[in-house]
Amino acid sequence: VASWLPKTGVSAWVLQRDVADPALYVSTWLKDESIDPRSDEGRERARLWLEHFREHNVTGIGFGFVALQRIDDNLPSEVTAEEIPQAFEDALGAEVEEHFMRSAWLRNLLPDELGDKQFGLRPGVAREDIALSNSELGFGFTRATMRLTRTEGPRWTHEVDEHIAAIVAGLNPQGLNLRETLELYAVANDYDADELYSAALPAITDLVRHGFLYPTELGPVI
Repeated sequence: VASWLPKTGVSAWVLQRDVADPALYVSTWLKDESIDPRSDEGRERARLWLEHFREHNVTGIGFGFVALQRIDDNLPSEVTAEEIPQAFEDALGAEVEEHFMRSAWLRNLLPDELGDKQFGLRPGVAREDIALSNSELGFGFTRATMRLTRTEGPRWTHEVDEHIAAIVAGLNPQGLNLRETLELYAVANDYDADELYSAALPAITDLVRHGFLYPTELGPVI
């Protein structure tokens, strides 16, 4: 998809829902045209399509959505490509608008400015702490993973550790900014504040990008 876009002036969000095997894809389309794949016409059309796919190194057919937004012509085009295999029922129109708003907000930040911002936790975010029975001891449970999951929209889910989960829980849209929250957590847990900030920033940025956290200056619903 990136090859379809100009080098500047476009922000693209590519969401892949599923991937079909080329043979299955051809068979489906022939049936949709009421052509029996076992007929002479069906076999000939299938042969031509499959040869075309082989010649162009096509190993799968992706299904999904491509959303485009015009940005400043002086800015390089940006492409965010993601898989979205999870089930969801809500229409994505509002989510697309939010995605581009969040992307523009992040794009316009100066280096290291994210730490000076205040954030709130989006309503409806669930924290899942998954534990499995301890097979080695034969009793009790051992934590397998911890996740933050949006319960609306595209139902994004992020695996996090206990530190990120605690930091996210401590963010107050009217309270300390991100840097101050991380410094407080570092002091409470005897961590180096600068190292914690550098380690946590990519995870926090991803949570903002997927709408788990909202910047106070954009409002509680973005």
